[in-house]
Amino acid sequence: MGWIIAIVLLVLVGFMPLGIIGEYHSAGANAWVCIGPFRYRVYPRKEKGKAEEKAAPFEKKKEGSAVKKKKTAGKLSDFLPLAQNLFDLLVDFRKRLQIRMLRMHLVLAEDDPCDLAIHYANAWAALGNLIPRLEQNFQIKKRDMKVSCDFTADKIKIYAYLHATISLGGLLYLVIYHGLKGINKFRQLKGKGGTNHESEAS
Repeated sequence: MGWIIAIVLLVLVGFMPLGIIGEYHSAGANAWVCIGPFRYRVYPRKEKGKAEEKAAPFEKKKEGSAVKKKKTAGKLSDFLPLAQNLFDLLVDFRKRLQIRMLRMHLVLAEDDPCDLAIHYANAWAALGNLIPRLEQNFQIKKRDMKVSCDFTADKIKIYAYLHATISLGGLLYLVIYHGLKGINKFRQLKGKGGTNHESEAS
C-alpha cells in the first residue's frame, strides 16, 4: 500500500506547475516565480542594508611563481553540431510551456484626432498580425489584448502581463533527456577531436 501512495505522490508532484509572472505598467515592472500555488517576488528586490566591509585587494603575485598557461578553446565549427541539440531543446520547451494569461493594454494619446485615428488603426493592424503568430508558436490559454484612446492623457500608456508555466515533470524530462543527449554528443565530438590530433601527430 505504501508504494502505491508513493507513486501517486510522485505523479502529483510531477504535475505541479512551475512558472513566472511578469508585469509592466507606468509605475514600473514586477516579476514573480511561482511554485504551485505559492508566489515569490524576484523583482524588484527589497533593498538590503549597507554593504559589508569592502573586499581586500588582490594580493600581488610572488616572484618566481609559476605562470599559468592560457587554455586554448576549441574551434567554433567543432561545436556547431551541438546547435541542433539546443534547437531541439528550445522546440520541446516551447511545446511544453503554457501561457496561462497574456494581457496587453495599449492606451494611445494624441492631441490631433486625425493622427490618433491613424495610430489607432496601425496599432490594431500590428496586433492583428502578432496574435496569430503567438498562438501558432505557444499554447495560450487566455489572452486579453486591446488598444484604446485617451484624449486627456499626455503620453502613451502600456500595461503588459504574462503568466507562463511548465510542469515539474516536463522540466525534469527536458533537463534529463536533452542533457544526456548533449553530453553524448559532446563526448562524440571530443572523441573525434582526439582521433584527429593523434592522426596529425603520427
